[in-house]
Amino acid sequence: MEENLSHIQRLRRRILGPAIAIAVIAGLAATAFPMIERIFLQRASSAGETTLRIAVEGLSSTLDRFEPLPKLISERPILVELLKDPTNEGLRPFVNEQLRLTGMSLGVSDVYLMDLGGTTIAASSYRKELSFVGRNFAFRPYFQQAVEGGLGRYFAMGTTSGERGYFFAAPVLDKTRVLGVIAIKFAVNPFEEAWRGGPSDIIVTDLAGVIFMSSRPEWHFRTLGPLAGSDIARIAENRQYPLDRLIPLKVSQETEQGLTRIALDGERFVANETRLNAVGWTVTHLSSTAPARTQAALTLLVAGLVLLLTWLGGRIILDRRNRARERLEEQRRAN
Repeated sequence: MEENLSHIQRLRRRILGPAIAIAVIAGLAATAFPMIERIFLQRASSAGETTLRIAVEGLSSTLDRFEPLPKLISERPILVELLKDPTNEGLRPFVNEQLRLTGMSLGVSDVYLMDLGGTTIAASSYRKELSFVGRNFAFRPYFQQAVEGGLGRYFAMGTTSGERGYFFAAPVLDKTRVLGVIAIKFAVNPFEEAWRGGPSDIIVTDLAGVIFMSSRPEWHFRTLGPLAGSDIARIAENRQYPLDRLIPLKVSQETEQGLTRIALDGERFVANETRLNAVGWTVTHLSSTAPARTQAALTLLVAGLVLLLTWLGGRIILDRRNRARERLEEQRRAN
């Protein structure tokens, strides 16, 4: 009878022991998971900060490189000649070709000359089917800024080409009198193609919260919240973006202990952002939280297995000692 009871007790210990150990390890893992996940998220944020800095430096250097070009091009006397005599068919082809060669040498998508009314009288795209020649851009802010004597700058989707780009413009002067405007446009696609090569995402938003550059094409022109009526009216007036694509993303964001987490349409990211104050842009680097969660889970799984194996090894040694002690006790009783 006693032997049966002893056997039952040993059997219970063998079953309950591992179950209790697994439950304890699972409880510890559940408690430790948020802390371990935060460590991996902070690592992702640090890596994202480096990637963000490289992306911002690339954008800033490109803006700095192209910004003075319209002013330099505007100093060509031939542009003044054409603006004074826009119907001169002997002069216009020569200016068109000069602008085409200029665009090729500078690596910009378009260079074009507009009169005071905003109509393009010569352009680097004169050979193309979708040429800027004859198009009027008086509605663009960069034209309005330049025709008033300042530096024009603006980001928009092209109404002729349908291609997103950044515009710089400068007045063409005859001594102190403004005769017209010269503008250049560079495309942003090369930046996005470079960003798509990485494991993370980058978005660039304007002051209204419109995503006009992104490593994900499906996010183009999406917004980080509902737009104000004044913003929609301004965008429509300047024909900056296609209005039918200004659809808000579902966004939630929280910042804790220097770590910013953001959810976009249900996808969760760690976010790093910086401002380009000169152009009013916000550049945001997004690292998915999924790898950090996976790494945290694997770390805890390995740690749990090590603890469980350690416990099992200790339990086996203890059980062997107990069985040896019981055999010795039985032999003493038999003797």
